[in-house]
Amino acid sequence: MKRFSSAAILVWAIFLASCTVTKPPQVSVLRAEFADRTDDGEIIRFDLVATNASADAIPLRAIRYELILDGKRVFGGTREAEATVRRFGAQIVTIPVAISYRDGQPPRGDVPYELRGTVRYLPHSPLLRVFYDAGLPMPTTSFRDQGVIEFEP
Repeated sequence: MKRFSSAAILVWAIFLASCTVTKPPQVSVLRAEFADRTDDGEIIRFDLVATNASADAIPLRAIRYELILDGKRVFGGTREAEATVRRFGAQIVTIPVAISYRDGQPPRGDVPYELRGTVRYLPHSPLLRVFYDAGLPMPTTSFRDQGVIEFEP
């Protein structure tokens, strides 16, 4: 009987945790700007804006992202967001992209790009946070942006 009640409590706790799921934040690219240029490469900063439509603040965790220029992957990395999106609010997070020219010529003129990635976030649920602390993977939301970056001619 004791095993049954422990199992029932666990099932009930998981059910309650699933009922308190936080809506995932929406992430989009706000802007891109050149931050630094040298003969060896350059750094482009992308500002992401995360919006939260829920009544609870959402802590953002790791951001995994990659940049593709003219169909070729030129950068991939992970960065900690170190930000929380307030309830019914928005938060800007900046991610850097370093492009190395050591292996080839720098891009010139208008170059098509694609920036894509995922953001891990921590939903508002004390019970789910216990599971995440125990190693359960956190949920993610994705972003993708395409356009043209104007490099020096």
